Amino acid sequence: MALHDPDVKDCTKPGLMCETCSTTVMCVEINGNYTKTGRMSCPDGYSCFNGTCTKDTNPFCDYVNMDFPCQYKGNYPHPGDWSKYVVCIPNDDGSSFQAFTVDCEPDTGYNALTTYCSKNLSSIDPASFPVDRCLQPSMTPSVLSDNPSIYYVCGPYGDSNKLYPYQYTCPSGGTFDNGACTTHLT
Repeated sequence: MALHDPDVKDCTKPGLMCETCSTTVMCVEINGNYTKTGRMSCPDGYSCFNGTCTKDTNPFCDYVNMDFPCQYKGNYPHPGDWSKYVVCIPNDDGSSFQAFTVDCEPDTGYNALTTYCSKNLSSIDPASFPVDRCLQPSMTPSVLSDNPSIYYVCGPYGDSNKLYPYQYTCPSGGTFDNGACTTHLT
C-alpha cells in the first residue's frame, strides 16, 4: 500500500522529525536557524511517526489510504485527520452503508460533539488524533472523548496488519457507557 505524503514539513525545533510519511530527518539549530541533516527513508512497510520509522499504525499516513468502513449511519470524525469527517449513508436496500469523506473549511477541524467543523485547527495539539490511535486490538469498546454517543473498537483493517478504529453510534443520540447504549428520549 502506498503512503500518502502530506506536504514536506520544515524544522521548528531540534531533534528527529518526520519530513514526510516515509522520510525522517534530524533538525539542528545553527545560528538561530534550523537545518535538516541525516535524511533517512523508511524501509518498505514502515512509515515515519514522531521522528521514527515504525511498522505500527500511523493515523497521519495510514488512515488517509484506507476507506472508512461504515458500521452505522451518521457523521463520524476521520480517525487520522482533524480537517475531515465522514458521512455514512445507508445504501438503497439498507443492508450496508456508503462512506463519503467531507473536507472542512480552511483552518477548521471537525467537532464530533456538534457534528460541525467548528474547531480551530491552530488550537488542536498536532500530536493528537480525532480518534485515539489503535496500538493493539481491543475486545472492549472505547468511547470517543469528544462525543459519548460514538464508540469504537480497534481491529485489523482488511487483510493488512494495520489496526483501525471501527466506529459505531448509539441510536437516537444515546450515550455509550459500560458496554451499552442508553437512550433518554424526551
